[in-house]
Amino acid sequence: MSDIQTRRRPVSVGGASLFAVLIILCLMVFAVLARLSAQSERALAERAGQAVEAYYAAEYRALHRIADMSEAGTFTEEIDENRELRVTFSIIEDKTVIDEWTVVNKNTGETPQGPIFGPPPTF
Repeated sequence: MSDIQTRRRPVSVGGASLFAVLIILCLMVFAVLARLSAQSERALAERAGQAVEAYYAAEYRALHRIADMSEAGTFTEEIDENRELRVTFSIIEDKTVIDEWTVVNKNTGETPQGPIFGPPPTF
């Protein structure tokens, strides 16, 4: 062997390869986190949709119940296993007036905080 061949160093690609592996690893971690976040958001949206659907179904039943009654009263309509709709209404001059239209937690009896759907209009 000559001196020239023994002095040559092979091109070092270790640093570039390590950097590329780290970049790929970071991208994979971000992809997994994005997927988990999307799944979580989808589940939350489905639960929220079910809660809204249950509320409007209870509202529909409550309005029909009011329409069938001939005198003032108070009743509750179940929304789901944890919530109910508390309705108090009166009849004044052949018009039904809703005095209370409240979502109540069945377990605690408290009104949940946050956006609550308001009462339907007087009919």
